[in-house]
Amino acid sequence: MSRLLSFALVALLLACNATALAELPPELRGRPVADVTIEGGLAHKISPREVGIPVGAPLDRALLRDAIRRLVESGRYADVQLLLESSPEGVTVIARLLPRRRVARIEVQGNREISDEDAARTMGLMAGDDFDPERLEGARARLTEHYRALGF
Repeated sequence: MSRLLSFALVALLLACNATALAELPPELRGRPVADVTIEGGLAHKISPREVGIPVGAPLDRALLRDAIRRLVESGRYADVQLLLESSPEGVTVIARLLPRRRVARIEVQGNREISDEDAARTMGLMAGDDFDPERLEGARARLTEHYRALGF
């Protein structure tokens, strides 16, 4: 009987620093990796090979930690989680990968009183920055305040 182990491995990106927590239940240590699957919206776009855990390898903390490190350091993911599921054949590693969303471009329309460069500088956003809805709202508020300060 398979059961999902909720005390799985979790790696979160906080700013540019990655923190990897690797808790491996003793009953899974040394068991063979039976399968590696991708869960979530990226499942059809990413090969399980990209996780870097070979099927058949004995499961240990170093194997999982190295996989998390590689995935985080790739810069492609905002969040990496590896969950472990016991099976009769060994252990299934389930990778939950949240893609990093980036600002593709900044367009300011209708700005006749200030230059596009001044508007972009005021907003504090640049193409290539990580997308964050709260940061976007802050940029909008800063630009609005800038216009108010100019008398508009």
